[in-house]
Amino acid sequence: MKNLPKFAIISTVKAPGNELAMFVNYHLNIGIDEIILFFDDPDDPYISQFSADPNVTGIPCTSDYWEERGFARPGRIANRQMVNVNHGATIARSKGCNWAIHIDSDELIYPNDPEYSSLKAYPDWSEADAIKFSLKEAIVERCDYEHIFLPQLFKHQCGRLKIALARLLGCSRAIIDQNYFRGHLASKMAIKLNDKTTEIGIHGPSKHCPDLKTHLSKTLLLLHYDCIGFKNWSSKWGMRTKSIGEGHVMRKHRLEQFNDFILSQKQGDEAPRALYERLHVIPQREIIILSLLGMTKQIVIHDSLFSSRNDA
Repeated sequence: MKNLPKFAIISTVKAPGNELAMFVNYHLNIGIDEIILFFDDPDDPYISQFSADPNVTGIPCTSDYWEERGFARPGRIANRQMVNVNHGATIARSKGCNWAIHIDSDELIYPNDPEYSSLKAYPDWSEADAIKFSLKEAIVERCDYEHIFLPQLFKHQCGRLKIALARLLGCSRAIIDQNYFRGHLASKMAIKLNDKTTEIGIHGPSKHCPDLKTHLSKTLLLLHYDCIGFKNWSSKWGMRTKSIGEGHVMRKHRLEQFNDFILSQKQGDEAPRALYERLHVIPQREIIILSLLGMTKQIVIHDSLFSSRNDA
């Protein structure tokens, strides 16, 4: 009998406790073996709660933690993530995991093929050193959500011609400056912990290896719940303003969003919400057009997957 894969998710987190619990419960329920959480705020009140789960390792990123890594706390979140994911991979190996997956707490891995009974049954794991997930981005239909994992309609990555056609048909909210996605365009990977993947980056292996076998999975999806609801959006960009120089390393359209957010903070109480609606909320008329063009996908996740296994 061949060895089954054993998965670890590694994430640097700073999120509301209820949404972090949903993130953790969901991934444990679909077959992730270990979850390693690096709490960016060392005084996060939820550290002890999550560390009590035998399948979760919670690490507060204190000054002592950074000193043990050999340097002061990096100013940019991306640099902190780079350090954490590689330390997390070391922890994953010590727990017997042979695959590491670095994602954020607003992302879910979604197995999209009913032919396979579990995540471990997918054939992808035996055929590659790195599996790249197909990226989908949640569509925002209103300004307020109870939590970020409520949307059930997602954007596909589409070619320029289809995006141009959608814009021509009046999808001016959905398509801004030729951009369909609001968040990152690069998906994430599951990385086999072997001698070919000695260093890990945010989106995949950080060192080039000429014989690394990378496979793009069409049935293992990464669902990105980017800026779902005004409250989540405001919190996310608010934290960015506290990170010196963060805006200068973003892609052009992401930097424009950042600058628009900063400007809206100076224009009165209603301006930020109006900006959020303009940038993120897609009207139903446009959603119908996008769906007819094949630019959307409906994905329904059962509520039970977000509950603790002890509650089942």
